[in-house]
Amino acid sequence: MEAYVKFQRDSGKKGGSIRVDTGCITSLCKECRHEGESPAKAPDVRDLIRKYEEDDGTKTTAAFDFLTDLPKIWAACWSAPWDSSTSLMVWCMFLIAICLMARASDVTQFCPLYEDMKLPPAPLWGADGLPGWIDIGLW
Repeated sequence: MEAYVKFQRDSGKKGGSIRVDTGCITSLCKECRHEGESPAKAPDVRDLIRKYEEDDGTKTTAAFDFLTDLPKIWAACWSAPWDSSTSLMVWCMFLIAICLMARASDVTQFCPLYEDMKLPPAPLWGADGLPGWIDIGLW
């Protein structure tokens, strides 16, 4: 297994990608009911992968922090030189995109609950052409 990890590194893969690949091997071992510990979990293999991760020569990009970044994006969206319906559409598209990226749990902290949202039929929309309230759902 150590030779495989070194081959991956020599092929140009970074430490994180090698960790994902060896994680796949561990999953396969579990799925096939391999007796004993996965070879990818051997201490020498884990140490080698950790060394490669620390020695990639690149800095990890900071993760998107919903508590600090989402309010900034909301402010930028609603202060853009668009009409309110465009801002509403862009904001909804952004929140749906987060859900589609499997981050729905993050969105729920910044949206009303589904039970609290509804969309009136078009004739009941306001004079500005916008609904008084919105129902966003993913099926």
